[in-house]
Amino acid sequence: MSTVYNNNTDSYITAKRTDIVLVHRSVRRAIIVDITIPHDDNLVKDEKEKVSKYLDLAHEITAMWNVESSVIVPIVVSATSINNL
Repeated sequence: MSTVYNNNTDSYITAKRTDIVLVHRSVRRAIIVDITIPHDDNLVKDEKEKVSKYLDLAHEITAMWNVESSVIVPIVVSATSINNL
């Protein structure tokens, strides 16, 4: 079973407004999900930026929420098919 938490932290972290944060209580793992729809030339770059942007938050969540690990899952969606309509 997962629980959704508020992203309040003890320290100042600029990137703490993710799209979704889930906590899987039975395995004590937090999952940080952030979704973006970039220009098609920037898909790989934006995925790497999302991971690096939320690293501090992942460490803070691991320490504060009594979980063993935090995983960052960037979801990068291409909008190419919309442009071809």
